[in-house]
Amino acid sequence: MAVHDMSVEVAPRTITGPIGPNAAGKTTLFNLISGLCKADAGAIHFNGERIDGLPPHRIFHKGICRTFQITRELKLMTVLENLMLVPPGQAGESLLNTWLRPWRVRAQERELKEKALDVLRFVHLIDLKDEYAGNLSAGQKRLLELARTMMAEPQLLLLDEPGAGVNPTLLKRLVDYIRRLAFERGVTIFLIEHDMDLVMNTCDRVIVMNSGEMLAEGPPEVIRRDPQVGGDRAATDRLGDDCFCLFRVGVVNLGALGRAHDADGLQLGAALDAGPENGHHLAVGAGQRVGGCARGRSGANGGQGTAPQHQDLPRG
Repeated sequence: MAVHDMSVEVAPRTITGPIGPNAAGKTTLFNLISGLCKADAGAIHFNGERIDGLPPHRIFHKGICRTFQITRELKLMTVLENLMLVPPGQAGESLLNTWLRPWRVRAQERELKEKALDVLRFVHLIDLKDEYAGNLSAGQKRLLELARTMMAEPQLLLLDEPGAGVNPTLLKRLVDYIRRLAFERGVTIFLIEHDMDLVMNTCDRVIVMNSGEMLAEGPPEVIRRDPQVGGDRAATDRLGDDCFCLFRVGVVNLGALGRAHDADGLQLGAALDAGPENGHHLAVGAGQRVGGCARGRSGANGGQGTAPQHQDLPRG
């Protein structure tokens, strides 16, 4: 069983991450949240609404966006064009609008261009806006991936190994952008990453997973002292040297839900006594087992870009 008997919640506007060895169930958990895999039992709630069982594109439109371990940029389009393609429902997608309402199409394209330029300034790729995406370095492609997800304005962002293949200088910038997304723009972030220093210095909470089950959760300083994690050599051997970071989610029967409202009046599903009062909330309950994907790293590279339903767009 890839994920088994696990109940977790994700606090809004935080960075949370799981750690654990290969086959711990971390990527499977991502796949369950984003709709690439279906759970055999239990429930996943986001903003008070149950989302398990929905197709990936529906989950994307709920405000959940994810990246994959391998970037899938549109290589023969410029960096700017890669961003402008992301927002759904554009007027130019209708042939009728291009004939009868060309002014509407042009006006929206101007708005999208300004938004894309603003995002590129945020990730310091503005000088490369006219460069073909395929010519970027591995680290720059990771920044482009992050920028594309920002164009979708997600409430919840699932990042799968964003630091893979990134040089130390770019990695520091990438981590800074991730923090700013959470603390300045209010995005809740779920992060899987090999670099344990990055995990412990970036995440607000850490979840320890092994064989599809949660062993411990808490702030990084608490997890460091937990005997199940690193208190002895045997525990470290059980978890492995490659640890990941994830945010608080779960996979089966969620308990009773209370109600909360954030500052913008959005109704949120919140487990009783759960985390911060304001923000977007994700909760997953625990039950017996979760299937639908082979256990371990089988879905780690299963996506074809930032979006399951469109191979090259971050939609889902």
